[in-house]
Amino acid sequence: MTTRTAPSRPWTETWDPEDEDFWERGARHIARRNLSVAVLCGHLALCVWGMWSALVLFRSPGTGPAHGPAHGLAYGPGGTFLLVAAPVAAWAALRWAGSRASGRADRPDGRERIVLGTAALLLPVLTAAWLVQRPGTPLWVLVAVAAAAGAGGGALSAATARHLASLYPHRDRVRVPGTGGGLAGVAAAQALGLLVIAAAGDARPAYVAVALLPVIALVALAATLGTDDPPPPRIRRAPRAVPAARWQAPARHRARRTVALRAGMPGALLGHCLAFGPVLRGEFAVSPRQAASYALLGALLGWAARSLGGRVAGRRAAGRVVLAGFLGMAVTAALLPAMRGTSVGFAGGFTALCVCGGAGAGALDRLVRGGDGRAGGLSRRRARRSAEDGPRAVRGGGPGVAEALGGVAVLLVFAACHAVPGGSAAPALRVLAAVHGVCAVAAWAVLRRRGRVAAVAPYRPGELPAVPVRMSSRG
Repeated sequence: MTTRTAPSRPWTETWDPEDEDFWERGARHIARRNLSVAVLCGHLALCVWGMWSALVLFRSPGTGPAHGPAHGLAYGPGGTFLLVAAPVAAWAALRWAGSRASGRADRPDGRERIVLGTAALLLPVLTAAWLVQRPGTPLWVLVAVAAAAGAGGGALSAATARHLASLYPHRDRVRVPGTGGGLAGVAAAQALGLLVIAAAGDARPAYVAVALLPVIALVALAATLGTDDPPPPRIRRAPRAVPAARWQAPARHRARRTVALRAGMPGALLGHCLAFGPVLRGEFAVSPRQAASYALLGALLGWAARSLGGRVAGRRAAGRVVLAGFLGMAVTAALLPAMRGTSVGFAGGFTALCVCGGAGAGALDRLVRGGDGRAGGLSRRRARRSAEDGPRAVRGGGPGVAEALGGVAVLLVFAACHAVPGGSAAPALRVLAAVHGVCAVAAWAVLRRRGRVAAVAPYRPGELPAVPVRMSSRG
């Protein structure tokens, strides 16, 4: 008995992943290989803009001769938060614009875009390594370089998403895994910064950027060798027997509410993890090693809570965990100003804030995407049509963009409160506690409305789709 080996290039003139025989004959292996490289490139893009959250920890606190203005970035806390927020905002803008570029998803140029986009990250990283060692560099120049790094990462993320959309069939696109969210990049950047501090001290911030240069080169080489440019896929559009407007409108409303919840929960979690280290440096003037250690611990625990939150919470209890996450963030943020007596207590409270946000974000992921990976627990036919004809916010990387914008909003709140004379993190935490409380009320209203809607059974072609019926309390 012989075992058939999957060919490395199963296509001849067309790429037709919708054909199950073509997909099983070798196209699945090629798509998985491209997916592995795309996930690696996406994670690298997150590490590049997360690098600035580690670079600002080398900022001089202004105490002692060993931390004079000749070492690290000598800007105030307001400038520090701007440097951290600039790449995240640029990433969100380019990720959103790149998904709506004129190039179509079925054009055979995804490999070139991924390779060039990965190699283009060398320029902003090399520029950052050169500028952070020069104390006289204006703040706006560093902000521009940070924004360029985030823009390159956003363009790369959009290119990888379009490339995967051209390789995978519609039935599997909703189950393609992501890169772990922005927390993966933040945790990797904080770990890199901590390693640099342990090896070379806290006076060499350029080493953080220099350490990323060979990684970018290796990932670009992996993208060159591991990605493919198959011919344009064969477009198959089956005629629809029923008008889709009856179910598209409720789906769009649900998607908009989902994007808003993502900005309030995973986005706030990302912003808190990015602001963890700078807040400790500005409030307590702790050493870069301590700030990097606490920031890495908060990012790792938040990431772990997000990964485990959706698995521990059942499908029915996911909504309650989301509401509890919002309430926990609100209460913790309100209590943090009273914990400013010691840096250890404040760091513990901030870590609890990240854990609450991670648990709520994981439960929200479980609530939005059903246990089988289909969006909202829809049937395979409905999930496929949602992937094809869903709202632009979702098709254009809406969840990731919403999370990034939520993190930018949190960072801008901290920057605004530190920009005034004598500013501190206490007003920002009170404002964020109020915002989390409002988000908790909004989440309760959305989940309560969701619970009153009856489940919609999948319908066959030629039948009218069932309209969600609001269940009354009288039965």
